[in-house]
Amino acid sequence: KGVEALRRRGCHIAATYQGRSEAEALELAREVADTLINRYRERQICAVHAVFNLFRSAVTQEVTVNRLLPLAV
Repeated sequence: KGVEALRRRGCHIAATYQGRSEAEALELAREVADTLINRYRERQICAVHAVFNLFRSAVTQEVTVNRLLPLAV
């Protein structure tokens, strides 16, 4: 649902990672990290942000944005 909502808003989706099992979590994390780092190094992207809902309670969720690249020094 989220991917389709972003596409309707005109966002370019370069890749999706859906339908993975919990057992594949580490492999998936490495795949995503390698892809993002390589695209950043090749200057295909200028920044990487993680955007997610931080679950506080059943009635409260907080949208959270963390910059991953470039690293803050």
